[in-house]
Amino acid sequence: MTRQVVTSLPFTSVPATQVAIVPALPFVEPGQPGQPGQPGRKRGDRKGYGRRAMGHALRDLVAGAPGIHGVSAQGPRSTASYQGGAWTQQNRDWLTRHYSGDAAIHASWTSVTQRCRDLVRNEPWAMQAMQRIVQNVVGESGIQAEAEVEFDDDAPDDEANRAIDEGFLRWCDEADAEGRSHWAEMQALGCGETAETGDTFLCRVALPDRNRFLPLAYTILEAEQINDMLDRPLVKNGENRIKRGVELDRWNRAVAYHFWTEHPYDMQISATDTMRVPAERIIHHYARRRPSQVRGISWFAPILQALRDLNKYMEAETTAAWLAALFTVAIKRAAGAGGGLGFRDGDDPGYDDDGNPLDALGPGVIADLGPSDEVEQIQANRPNPQAAPWIELMLSSMANGVGMTYLGLTGDASKSSFSAGRGAHLKDKVFWRTLQGRFGRSFVLPVRRQVVAQMVAYGRIPSISPTQFLANPHHWLQTRLLPPGWEDIQDLDGVKAAIERIKAGLSTLQDECAGRGKNWRRNLKQRAREESLREELELRLTTDSESIANPSGPAGGSPGNQASGNQASGSEDPGSQGAPAQSTEAAP
Repeated sequence: MTRQVVTSLPFTSVPATQVAIVPALPFVEPGQPGQPGQPGRKRGDRKGYGRRAMGHALRDLVAGAPGIHGVSAQGPRSTASYQGGAWTQQNRDWLTRHYSGDAAIHASWTSVTQRCRDLVRNEPWAMQAMQRIVQNVVGESGIQAEAEVEFDDDAPDDEANRAIDEGFLRWCDEADAEGRSHWAEMQALGCGETAETGDTFLCRVALPDRNRFLPLAYTILEAEQINDMLDRPLVKNGENRIKRGVELDRWNRAVAYHFWTEHPYDMQISATDTMRVPAERIIHHYARRRPSQVRGISWFAPILQALRDLNKYMEAETTAAWLAALFTVAIKRAAGAGGGLGFRDGDDPGYDDDGNPLDALGPGVIADLGPSDEVEQIQANRPNPQAAPWIELMLSSMANGVGMTYLGLTGDASKSSFSAGRGAHLKDKVFWRTLQGRFGRSFVLPVRRQVVAQMVAYGRIPSISPTQFLANPHHWLQTRLLPPGWEDIQDLDGVKAAIERIKAGLSTLQDECAGRGKNWRRNLKQRAREESLREELELRLTTDSESIANPSGPAGGSPGNQASGNQASGSEDPGSQGAPAQSTEAAP
């Protein structure tokens, strides 16, 4: 005969939804062989045996569960197949629950966004992280684009490409509907907003201004401007679901966005009206980390508490150093002896509660001590010599939380070797390339395509008619994105490596130029103009291609020119000419 006991464990702090199930136990009569009775009880006492059996079963199954007190530390801790799912004394306060992607964000979005904006305004390291992200993802000139329209034989259509690129560059000056920012600056704003709040909304508008190159323009809306008070589930009468201000169809595709007509937190403005904007007019950029997520969360959410802790810690260290600096000397005197240092001028130097004068130090003072007084200088223990390693550890943890290396966040290369610095530089490049790709595909590329389509519609590209464009839009919208690049730590070695990759067929001039954020066609055209002007002026420069390929050849100049070049470079030691150059460039 077996029985199964189910209990909700009311004597513990385990939530009522967590039920401990005790497997079926054989009911053995007390007094049978191998089942001695409990000391102090009669062998026929069923109640005593039942309590012991229940206690053993609960101890073995839920040992270490949260809130179980008095359980023996010996025996099996948990039967969980994963150690991370086991209940132990160390993690008994780690109580979590399931959330969908949007439910988790919605529960904390307001407080996270408010705190993040506060830290970016007031915390130096938060502002530094924000600037690093914008500088490396967008850069000074933004993520550029070049047309790659080709004929059927794969030959480039230079006329169409040139017209598209020139027209787009002209439109960049008037991209902002408010007339305040260049397209590159709008990219920087969008990238910063995404990192700070998790969302950026780029709204397409048409401006009826005849002086504009195109009516098309964009305005950036902040995440606080979306109205998430209209949320509703998917209803049976055909109405779409609304999640956090985003209207979705039955396939979870965005249909429209609901925005406040005014910024709800602007000065002297109380937003009460909502406008429904079709999704085709909105470019919504956010980092999607879960399939059930239609809105974003600040990239700094994992490190907000660490940033605040660091700020408070540095405030405490500053306060301790300030207080330590106030106490400079101590006066030792015999019990009941009066007097002081006599550093104050005037008849009333001021006294404390015990009647001792309050003295102050100053330049050029003369101490007037009593016969039993002694002066001892107080040695301050501030600044704390252990503060710097602790701050570095916290900054390293925060850099990892954002995705950067410690070197990439702080720029502190004082304790890094060249190899470590180069490794951190390469790791950061992979991270920035990933962010550049995401931002370029979801923010820059859609704008580029809409601008090209409107240029064709308004006849700004004579070589492409609207009929040709509508017949095959994909053919005319071929584009290559050019995000900003980085120089190598050892730039000369990087150039040599690039040349070898091109020779071996592992790379192309286009790829190498793109890696540095440059347009290879523009480079070649500029190079041709420089060569033409050099030949016209009959100049021989050491930057011509022959000199670079063969510095010791005839094109490199006469020995006299080489000697003068050495003198100009400041080299006075003839023996140093044959020595290999040593790179002294610091790690990034």
